[in-house]
Amino acid sequence: MSHSEQSIYYLGLALYSEKWSQNDVVDLAEELSASVPAFAVRSVILSNYTGGSNSQYPLAISSAVDIAVRFILNHSEPDDLVVVAVSTHGGPGLLAQEVGQVSLPSLSAEDLRRSLSPLADRRTIIILILSSCYSASLIPSLKMANRIMITAARSDRTSFGCQADAEHTVFGRAMVDAFARSNQSLHTIVDAVRAKVAATEVERHFSPPSEPQVFVGTDMQQLYYAQMF
Repeated sequence: MSHSEQSIYYLGLALYSEKWSQNDVVDLAEELSASVPAFAVRSVILSNYTGGSNSQYPLAISSAVDIAVRFILNHSEPDDLVVVAVSTHGGPGLLAQEVGQVSLPSLSAEDLRRSLSPLADRRTIIILILSSCYSASLIPSLKMANRIMITAARSDRTSFGCQADAEHTVFGRAMVDAFARSNQSLHTIVDAVRAKVAATEVERHFSPPSEPQVFVGTDMQQLYYAQMF
């Protein structure tokens, strides 16, 4: 495949050792590949889910993330798009990491910023599926003019659907479903995600509402409203 076509480089980081974490990032990668014909989608998945018989992805530990970021830097072109999706638990400014039954030190927003810093000149969309509670609290450390960030919750709210036996988080499922429709902009995708999350939370009696957030850098306004997904 020639690199004359525009590409999306997708980095999926399932930082938690439960299946919803892996499903959120894997299914979103598959949906992107299926529904964005204007781009060649090239995915790198790292996952700390070790259950079942299909531990087919490298672990999402910091050394592997650094290698994946370097790979994307070396293979992408300046006009390509980088999408980073992270699914895990979290707290204010923090991302939880767990492999098997072993809890690793949390990643701070600053840690993630440093890990992604080689891609600073690439247009990047960061989707913090963070069943991280408080995921918008990472925006101040990660925001850049050439970045869009979509988070599962406000900086002072939790998000839902991360029970150990869940297939997806509420936000992760809404993201996958929203990307399944064609000829959309990120703006309409975010609107659809917010509506789906709100409806699911009402239906399942989750409260207070998580209220997913979006940050759009000054250089990404046009891309945010372009019907390219």
